[in-house]
Amino acid sequence: MRKLIYLFILLPALSLAATLSPTGYWQQINEKTNQPQSVLQIWQEKDGNLSGKIIGLYPVTGRELQKYCTKCTDDRRDQPIIGMTIINNMQPSTELMWTSGEILDPKAGSIYRCKITLSEDNKTLNVRGYVGIPLLGRSQTWIRLEPNELQQALKVIKTKT
Repeated sequence: MRKLIYLFILLPALSLAATLSPTGYWQQINEKTNQPQSVLQIWQEKDGNLSGKIIGLYPVTGRELQKYCTKCTDDRRDQPIIGMTIINNMQPSTELMWTSGEILDPKAGSIYRCKITLSEDNKTLNVRGYVGIPLLGRSQTWIRLEPNELQQALKVIKTKT
């Protein structure tokens, strides 16, 4: 009987651990203004690596949105930012961390090495872009959007160029 009780206590915890994943929709928060900047989708590729793209940009009062990656130096140059894949080749490092990939800053056109760490509650993502070593870079905290929050965000963000 005791084993059965432990099973009922541990089973939900095990299923929660199995569902920890950065795949889904995320609200990018600007680290300087602390305001929402964009909504991104992260997915898992067939090889198990993660990729991510911008699906919409939040309007900023008094400023025109940057629609194209005019400073990009690769094949994304002059391409629309909305719909652009900015995270590539993120490889699992631990259960909650992905490394060895790249992230593009479409405003600057710069490509950085990237490290992504998922919180244990599955609700926030620490995204660090850096040059050389992680110490030399900057971090942002992204917030997971649940389906109802995504629907609300889609009413506000610009999803077309």
